[in-house]
Amino acid sequence: MNLDIAKLKSIEETASKEMGKFSFFALFLPEDSPNKWDLIVSADWIDHDKLKALRYLAKKMNESFSSAEIVNLSKVVPIETKNSELIQLTKQYRTEHDTKEIRNKDFFGIPIDQAYIITAK
Repeated sequence: MNLDIAKLKSIEETASKEMGKFSFFALFLPEDSPNKWDLIVSADWIDHDKLKALRYLAKKMNESFSSAEIVNLSKVVPIETKNSELIQLTKQYRTEHDTKEIRNKDFFGIPIDQAYIITAK
């Protein structure tokens, strides 16, 4: 793991206070990825203005992570809060401001080697 989960939790908590609560906030390592993680996010405030939300999250991550850390993040993927698979995931892995580690599962049709779910509600 080349990204500090504590830093991600801090970003999630800060963003929740400043912008609104997340439905889902997780780090996924896709099976075919060369150790590059995807940040999967979902929130009402993201649904309303994805570009503004992505800029906000990118700014927070650049403030928190060193350049050596940030290169391990491939992308930020916003998922609509009404996505049926997301709703199932939030029921199955319910948590808030914590960390659940999951290995070798398929999420959104993508095989995932490892995932850290910080918020799912």
